Amino acid sequence: NVYTFSDLPPGKLKLVASDLTHGKMIVLPDDLEGYGISAETFPVARALRMSCGIPFFFEPVQLKVGKGETIVVDGGVLSNFPMWIFEDEHGNKERPVVGLKLSRSQDEMPGHKIDNALDLFESLFSTMKNAHDEKYISRKHERNIIFIPVDDYSATQFDMDEETKEALMEAGRSSTIQFLKTW
Repeated sequence: NVYTFSDLPPGKLKLVASDLTHGKMIVLPDDLEGYGISAETFPVARALRMSCGIPFFFEPVQLKVGKGETIVVDGGVLSNFPMWIFEDEHGNKERPVVGLKLSRSQDEMPGHKIDNALDLFESLFSTMKNAHDEKYISRKHERNIIFIPVDDYSATQFDMDEETKEALMEAGRSSTIQFLKTW
């Protein structure tokens, strides 16, 4: 029975999206007022759609703003791992937060091999997508993150067979069990 943000306790759901028109990251529902939109009446499903609209795979969301519109896509374009969203202005969290990151830890990440223009574009996009989050993931925060190595798979690999899905779930299960032994 959740349709709009007013159906949820205040502050219990926050989604990150990327406003391409204005070149900025937005947190939903917090930033809707800045667009002249009531957060309380805004549909949660639309906010979710805005936050996961992977460019070139899904059509961007057109958000009507006054007499114009704003183009909104996946928040992962600007912050693919927004653990900072759970902190107050002093960097404190209301409760413990555990993150699930679908990659190796930064220390284990191989460098990008750049041999041509396409490699350069992929490396540039990857850096833009991950640099902000990697700066946030310091040794202090890393202890609260479960790193699940999925190097050979991507978020846009929509045609995975059942065996691959099972292998990914097992990687998640194994990484989580290992993490919980020391957390």
